[in-house]
Amino acid sequence: MYIDTEEEVWKEYKEEGLRSTFLISNLGRVKSIPRTSPDKAILLSGYKNMGYHAIPTRKVDGKNTLRYVHKLVAQLFVPNPENYDKLVFIDRKAGNCKASNLKWVSKEEYRKFRQEVSKSPYYFNPEHKSNAKLTPTKVRLIKKIVQDPNRKTRYKILAKQFGVSIKTLISIKNEKTWKEVKV
Repeated sequence: MYIDTEEEVWKEYKEEGLRSTFLISNLGRVKSIPRTSPDKAILLSGYKNMGYHAIPTRKVDGKNTLRYVHKLVAQLFVPNPENYDKLVFIDRKAGNCKASNLKWVSKEEYRKFRQEVSKSPYYFNPEHKSNAKLTPTKVRLIKKIVQDPNRKTRYKILAKQFGVSIKTLISIKNEKTWKEVKV
């Protein structure tokens, strides 16, 4: 159940090259309009990509792509008289896709905003990789195991145990990925 004190307004979003048509709300919700029965829109839950709410879409050529919900909401509901191309979250929380929380800004304003919010714990946490199979704790454990000179466990077994590829384990060992996690 979804309850909000603001009045919800829906607008249709159709993009050339995409198979689907969507209804986008000023509160950041998305409905998909099926081609077979356009009167029965389906509310999408979507998922997060890099901390931003996103919906998967399919192009006419069959390739999959993503559309970020905050960008769709801004295009339809947030005035942009200066034709700026950068978008910020006013409350600095990337999960809040309401139109009232979005603002178009110039490149200079965007640069200042990013410098200011880089210190905010709500906007970005380098320890958190939203779509990663591994957590910082698991990476620390992997680093301890692979750096142990007396290790007898093979990479193949470790990869299966942690649900990643051998290449990922080697990248962690050589610090090509997860550099910020220290043992």
